[in-house]
Parts: sequence; C-alpha cells; structure tokens
Amino acid sequence: MFLNNLQRINRSAAAISVSALVSLSLSLSLSTLLAFSTAAPARSEAELFSKLSFKEAKAKAEQEKKLLLLDFTASWCPPCQMMERTTWLDADLKAFVEANAVAVQVDVDKDQATTSKLGVRAMPTLVLFKPGVDEELGRKLGYTPAAELLRWLEGAKGGKSADELKNDSDSSSFNGLLSRFGEAQENMKSGKYAEALTDLLWLWKNVEGGEGPLKMMRFSLLPGSMHKLLGLYPEAKPKLEELRDSAEKSGKRSEWAILNGVLGDDAKTLAWFDKAKLEPAGRTEIEKSEKALAPVIFSSQRYADAAQYLYPDAIAKVNEQYKRCEQLKHPGPDTEVSKDFNPFPNSIVLVYAAYLGAGRTADVAKIKAECIKLDASPQMKEVLEKIEKDMSEAKNGSANNATVKPVKKP
Repeated sequence: MFLNNLQRINRSAAAISVSALVSLSLSLSLSTLLAFSTAAPARSEAELFSKLSFKEAKAKAEQEKKLLLLDFTASWCPPCQMMERTTWLDADLKAFVEANAVAVQVDVDKDQATTSKLGVRAMPTLVLFKPGVDEELGRKLGYTPAAELLRWLEGAKGGKSADELKNDSDSSSFNGLLSRFGEAQENMKSGKYAEALTDLLWLWKNVEGGEGPLKMMRFSLLPGSMHKLLGLYPEAKPKLEELRDSAEKSGKRSEWAILNGVLGDDAKTLAWFDKAKLEPAGRTEIEKSEKALAPVIFSSQRYADAAQYLYPDAIAKVNEQYKRCEQLKHPGPDTEVSKDFNPFPNSIVLVYAAYLGAGRTADVAKIKAECIKLDASPQMKEVLEKIEKDMSEAKNGSANNATVKPVKKP
C-alpha cells in the first residue's frame, strides 16, 4: 500500500511537464523496483504469533516483562506475504521473539479498531512497546528482513531510547530509510510538520552518496516531499535555505540545484548554468549535475541547451541508461520485482525529447535506432511515439497542454 503510493509522488512543474517527468520517472522506477510480486502463496500465520487480542497481549507482556510486538498485516499485501515466507521463518529471529517478546499479528481488515487506534495506514507496519508503557517505543514500515528486524529488537531489549532505536534502524538499510520516508509522509498527513521536516532533513543527510534506489530517493522523492512540506509549513524555509547554502559552499552543485528547485529559486540555477556552459570546466560540471539540472532546463523549454550540454553524447547516454536499468531488474535477495518490469523505455525520455525539441533530426534518427536495437519491445516503440507526438504538439504552440509522461504497460 505505502510502496504503491510512491508512484503518486512527483514534483509539480510548469509549461511542458518534462521536469515533472524527471521526478515521476525516478519515483516510478523506485516504486516499481520495490513492488513485490503478487504471485505469492496464501498467508499462513507464523508459529511465533499468539492469538491474543491487543489488550490481552499488552497485559501478558507487562506480566512477563517482555516486549510487545504488533505486526499489522493483510491478506492482500505482497510485502506482508514475503515476510511470511522469509522474515518470520528465520530461526534466530524466532528464538529471540519467543524468549523476549509477546508477538501478535493484527489483520487490518478484521481488527479495524486497533488499526485505527495506533494510526496504522500502510502495511506491513511493526509497532513495538516496552512492558507496562502505553507510549510506543518504535515502529517500522514496509518489508523488513530478518537480520534488520533482529537488530532492532535487540536494541530495544538492550535499553535503547526511542530516538536511538529509530535512527539506528533507519540508517541500517534501504528498507529502514524507506520506512523513515513513510513516517515523514504520515507526519505531513497528520499535520506534524516539524516532525516531518526533521525526518526529511535526516534522510537527506543519510542517503548522501548512495547509488541505485538511494540516488533516486535523493533526486526525486525527498525534493518532492520537501517542496510539498514547504507549501504546508513555511517555517521550514530557513532550514532548507541553510541546507542549500551549505551545499553551494561545499561545491555540491547537484544538491544546490535540487534545493533551489525546492525553494522556488530555479532562476539562480539557470543563471549559473548560462555562465558555466561557456567554459570547459563548467560544461564538465553541467554533465556531472545533469539529473539535478534537467527539471530546470526542460521546464524552461531550453531543448537545445539540454541536448548540447546535458546529453552531448546521446548514444553513450542511452547505453548508460540501458546498463543501469538492467541492474535495477536484479536489486537483491530481499526484493522481488515483477517479471515484466522494464524501466529502460521510460529512462530515455528526456534524452530523446531534448534532441527532438532541438530539431536535430539526424541525431534523433540515431538515438531512435539505438533504443530499438537495445530494446525492440512494443513498450519502447510506444514510448518513442508518445514523445514524438508530445514534442510536436509543444513545438506547434500547445506547450502548456502537452505532457510527456512515461507509458505504462497494460
């Protein structure tokens, strides 16, 4: 549920919404990457869970001086089903839980009262309590591998505070970071804007330098959420400006450009770009910062600049995207992806759109041929045709109505 909602998170943009596509395509790749296969067996409760109600389990945990662990789940939730097949069957985890906790699975469809009382909106959600304490010690959202969950529970048993437990858990894996991102979204929905800002600033720091999904989070999900939060909570502006100014002083051009976008200061980015493109060193910096600059350049409809400076070697860029997308198809043992998952067609949208918009006909033909050589699927051909149509409409004066978007497979 929460993972699927990531598909809806994107940054708004003006004119032809290719800049929104930058955010949306990254968000789509991330959410698809984490979309666990629905071809899972029916759920069967692991042996370590008791049949007690929340109230009964709480009393038992207090009496036995054990942790209380609640697993909010649903029969229709693929990540929950994956935990049934992996996490909850792990011998070390089962041994720890049986010795140190009272564990209960809560079906959100059958026990809506407990689900509502604890504010659970996404599955799976794990909620942890100390014995005899009404306030929860911590919670985790999304699929959690056994080793990560065991570390979290051991920290709680060892006396770590809620904040220590949260930060240790969140920084230990991508699933933890994604869980923290989910908490930021929940805090925004609940009007806890200061808490949401704390979450987003923490995430910004802890995903720095990451590759793959972490890079997607930094370039797409976090800026989109920061921009949304700023609209709801103007008090966030000084902190975000401080973050932006620090990035500039440190020479982190990509971060600076992204945060300019969050703050509505794209004019600063364009002014820098126009100076940088005149010098060899500046052009090198532009290429390094391509993903951060693309939303600004495209929303300004500067297609010639995009082609010449963001993607000077379009064929090489297409092949780079192809290799990256092939890697995304095999994210790791803890994550399942759909068998027909193919992010490559949507990944080349901006490159192709830039050359089309710039009117570089000969290069357009070469790019199209290279894309089809690497991927002759109907999806690729559909994406290319869609870009051609949208860019034609934009150049014919209907830019405000043209929207280049990824094409989803039926």
